[in-house]
Amino acid sequence: VSSHDIRVILMSDAERRPLLNAQAFKNVRPEDSEFFQRAGEVPGLFLRVRPSGAMSWVYRFRLHNQPDKVTLGPADPAGRKGLTLKEARDLAGNYRKLVSAGKSPRFEVERKLAQEEANTISFAQVFDDLYQGGTHGESRPEESILIFDRDLRAALKSVPIVDFGPGHFAKIISGPTWRHSTGLLKHGKIAAAY
Repeated sequence: VSSHDIRVILMSDAERRPLLNAQAFKNVRPEDSEFFQRAGEVPGLFLRVRPSGAMSWVYRFRLHNQPDKVTLGPADPAGRKGLTLKEARDLAGNYRKLVSAGKSPRFEVERKLAQEEANTISFAQVFDDLYQGGTHGESRPEESILIFDRDLRAALKSVPIVDFGPGHFAKIISGPTWRHSTGLLKHGKIAAAY
């Protein structure tokens, strides 16, 4: 057995396959078992092909001497239902820079998703969740809900909680004059909340 034969035996299935280019990507067909094909240009980028025909991009990396991987998303040569080869290479290139800086792409992806989710949560959703979850601990939650619905929801319903700032606060406290159930004249929506 020659050294070349030993190297071929030790090569992974992905290493035996030719590097992926745009034309080869269009011609990839599923096999009886899942396989990975190197995408080239960006070390660690692979196309995962499942027997069902589903394809996705995977970036494998080592951080602090530990192997890890992150799925970049579905793969599609046309780019209609997933990432093209170029898009996957660009994304993997960005992840490679993170790894070079000692950061985990997996953590950065999870952080970005959490941030995007947080950016869509409105002030009204936070209030509703608080009262639906029963964590308010107030003796009269119905009154708080009534006050919020009457005085605050219109001004704050669509404001993302991460964007809530002094301007929104001013909008609350500069609300119209209204008469309390005791007959006293009150000024500003914040007085209603109290």
